[in-house]
Amino acid sequence: MSPNTSQRKSQIVLSFRPSLIQSFADPPNDGTEVDEMTEMMFRQTLWSVELSVDPSQMYERLPNELWMAIFDRLSLPRDLLHCLLTCKRFYSIAWPCLHRTVFITTSAAGALRRTLDSLSNLPENTPLRHVAKGMVVGHLQGYLKLKRLMDPYYGIESIIQKSFVESLTNLTFVGATLPSTIVPALAKLANLQRLYLYSSYIHYKVDQDTDSEDESEGVGYIEEAKSHLPVLRQLKEFRLWRHDWYGITSETDYKYTLKELLHVCKRMHALCIDWNTVVAPTLNRAVQRSTLPWRYLCLRMPPLDMQIINFRMSGEPLLQLLPWLDHLEELRIVGNCFGLEHMDQELGVVRVSQLRTYSGPFELFATFAEVPALERINFTFTKDPRPHHNTLGKIYTVFSRLLLPRLEALSFYVDKWDGELLSFLVSKFPKLKELRIAYADGVVTEDELSLLASVYLVSLPQLRVFHLYHLAQPTDMKLSAPTQGGRRRRHNMSQQENTRHLLHAYLQGKLSIAVVEPKRRKSLPDTSDVVLNLWSQYTPLLTEGRLTRTGVWTRGRQVDGEWTSWRMRPVSPLEDDSFVYNDDLERWMEFESLR
Repeated sequence: MSPNTSQRKSQIVLSFRPSLIQSFADPPNDGTEVDEMTEMMFRQTLWSVELSVDPSQMYERLPNELWMAIFDRLSLPRDLLHCLLTCKRFYSIAWPCLHRTVFITTSAAGALRRTLDSLSNLPENTPLRHVAKGMVVGHLQGYLKLKRLMDPYYGIESIIQKSFVESLTNLTFVGATLPSTIVPALAKLANLQRLYLYSSYIHYKVDQDTDSEDESEGVGYIEEAKSHLPVLRQLKEFRLWRHDWYGITSETDYKYTLKELLHVCKRMHALCIDWNTVVAPTLNRAVQRSTLPWRYLCLRMPPLDMQIINFRMSGEPLLQLLPWLDHLEELRIVGNCFGLEHMDQELGVVRVSQLRTYSGPFELFATFAEVPALERINFTFTKDPRPHHNTLGKIYTVFSRLLLPRLEALSFYVDKWDGELLSFLVSKFPKLKELRIAYADGVVTEDELSLLASVYLVSLPQLRVFHLYHLAQPTDMKLSAPTQGGRRRRHNMSQQENTRHLLHAYLQGKLSIAVVEPKRRKSLPDTSDVVLNLWSQYTPLLTEGRLTRTGVWTRGRQVDGEWTSWRMRPVSPLEDDSFVYNDDLERWMEFESLR
């Protein structure tokens, strides 16, 4: 191996080594399982490396299986391209990783049709049939007229059945209008684990028998229809999201899509879906007729004005759904839940006994009666015209009523800072490992920050993360959109332009550059080290602290067991305000899971 090749190999691996170490050290959030042997090999080879060893010689001894596991964790294709051009060994290992996902996207209907035909007639000996695990099907023109868009997608079921029926595990449709023949093809994917539909639906020919003005009659035939189709037993996650709440979508097509796919995906463990007038009664009927093994439920609530106009899109129908989900372990509510303000917070009405993680508005959490298994709580609020914060009285009332013996992580916000709040939380939840508090009004002096550790934090021996900072109003934030050709993305787009720009930005790798620019506040550069060092004396396991919105301080252990000094790291867009949900930013980050 030439010196230049060895140097390039070491530079490539060292460039993404920190992120890989973090991904192997922390369990994945998407439900994927990490092979124990691969993790053990990774820890033994990388964590025990001496810094004085030549990097080229060090990484040369790694086996091919470990290299493939490392390359599989690279999210961007350009990183894999660098690995392909390094040496022949890297080329043979990284090539299958580069073709894990097949992207079928084009701006011309004819070219899309030819692509589908070529993929449906792949030779038996081609490695792509066995290497490809995921497929993303989309159209750069977004929502075109039905006559122009329907014809190209009629070949997608032949690709699934002929070429990738045994290997396909992830399938994604972006802005696609699919034929009804896709449902039997999906039901034959025995190894399919994730099915995502972004602004996509299945076209259904309207019959006179099913055309009814009563929506409850139109969604009541989930169980009996298409009962002959097999159920996907390996499916873990199903998403049915659209990017424009106000976009016009055929209600009959949406009902048909929901009816067909809920039957095929009834064994799924995770469901991510929009909450609307069709989904609310459909899910309520489904959970009451049969026991569904849902462990993760993510509901994206409509805008506040739509909830006010239509009661069936508000949060009250959600109270009828949750008690039927006996296996639910994680609940995420995106947006506000209108109509729950009148609920009596001193007496809960919803029992979710198996829930372990909750992320959503405080108003819904206040209706819970018994949550003994809850381990993580994160309260959020949205950029609505009428934003409001939780008062201290509501926090005291709800947490005094609930018994949470297993609570380990708590993130919330209050309208005004109160020094007695920490005393209440420490006495109530002594097993906390992560505590994040943001306040909208008030000032915490340097002396108060110093006294927090000796008075309160000393009672939390397992605390690892502690945030206490001022929370700016949602109106103080400005979202920096992806640029295309030097122009900023417009926010008042039509449905076609919106989907086209989103998909085009995703394919060019520009979706991860969304930056939240908070209103600048005065930081604590001079006193931060003093405060954090004092905190770490009383909480020896503390590894992350936050005193302002603009900075997060972290530290770690060295090889000899000693702690490093506190260092400030930049705040990511999603972490900059973890309590604030931004619909535009969330919509862009949805595509990150497809990479």
